[in-house]
Amino acid sequence: MKKIGIILLFTPLFLFSQKVLYKTITIKPFMYTQNYEHFKRLVLDSPDSEVEYIDGFDFEWGYYYTLRVKEIEVGPLSDGTRYDYTLLKVISKEEVPDSVTFMMSIDPLRYYSKLEENDLDNYTLSQLNDSTYLYMDKVEIEIPKKLQEYFIKKINNEIDFRGNFQFVNAKRIRLVNFKNKPTQLSGFIYVEFYLKNIEFLQEGFEYFVRYTFIGSVLNKKRKRNLLKSI
Repeated sequence: MKKIGIILLFTPLFLFSQKVLYKTITIKPFMYTQNYEHFKRLVLDSPDSEVEYIDGFDFEWGYYYTLRVKEIEVGPLSDGTRYDYTLLKVISKEEVPDSVTFMMSIDPLRYYSKLEENDLDNYTLSQLNDSTYLYMDKVEIEIPKKLQEYFIKKINNEIDFRGNFQFVNAKRIRLVNFKNKPTQLSGFIYVEFYLKNIEFLQEGFEYFVRYTFIGSVLNKKRKRNLLKSI
């Protein structure tokens, strides 16, 4: 009995206070790039839970999942994690149409600060062929020929970007277009708008000076007339 008492005395209290729930959750057909504590990573996206990773779950791109999971409260931890998840059962797995488009951020650097040594682990994209890259070691990305120049420019300059994507298969997606990419037309419109506003401001300033000057002249004349009448 004394040994049992000593074991219970030195057992961490959090083991007795952990809450365990059995839940049914849904998983979106794509992952997203998360700005984690010390680096970026691809994690699961669930609209009805805080799940980022599920132990025992083999995710495939392009499928909506309904899962039965065990949720264990473990936090909050220093990285913000509050729950651990373990897969109990795949209730459903529904393939989405090829025409479905989703938005995702691509960041060429894994860490927030550039490493001093030339370490390839700092880069999230590895080129498989002329038009395909492996991102975060989790998904292949096809880059159409018309988008390759802009894509390579972003990667070489180590600049993150957002794009719209479509599903190719369970392990591959295709870049459709860049999100908020500036176009030549929008540039012309902006310049034209800017110049028009400059002209408007110049005209307004001229009117202000002109009427201020006229007003001061009229006031002087009124004062002279008033003095003459006295």
